[in-house]
Amino acid sequence: MAGQVLELLPRTAFDFTFLAVSSSQARVLVGNIPTVQYSTGTLMVRVHNMDFTNGAKITVGLSLDMSTPSDPEHSFVESAAIAGASIDVDAQSVEGATETSSITGDLGYKVALGVIGTMSTNPGHCQAEISVLLVLKDNA
Repeated sequence: MAGQVLELLPRTAFDFTFLAVSSSQARVLVGNIPTVQYSTGTLMVRVHNMDFTNGAKITVGLSLDMSTPSDPEHSFVESAAIAGASIDVDAQSVEGATETSSITGDLGYKVALGVIGTMSTNPGHCQAEISVLLVLKDNA
């Protein structure tokens, strides 16, 4: 079984503490990640440090990316994550640990990595420093 390990995101800090109560914000971080030759994968998120109010979270996930070379200025990223390709980092996460999730859905032609910060119903903290790897495998 052949495969590839991609470092999608080096250690990076995210701070969504500015969000209003019960709101969220999405950011596409990396697009045009080629996946056409692979049939399965594992998303790996390392939590280096964090500070969350209960209920706040940062969701790290992969979505289908349908951007084209003829229109590179526009991002056509699906809003829904690929099945199994998202991990929530929140107050229950463990600093220094790597959380993994097996990708069970269609990887398509290309994917994009994004984060969604969500503030809880109470104001507080929503920040973490994370890194992300993607392990891709084919069935050949």
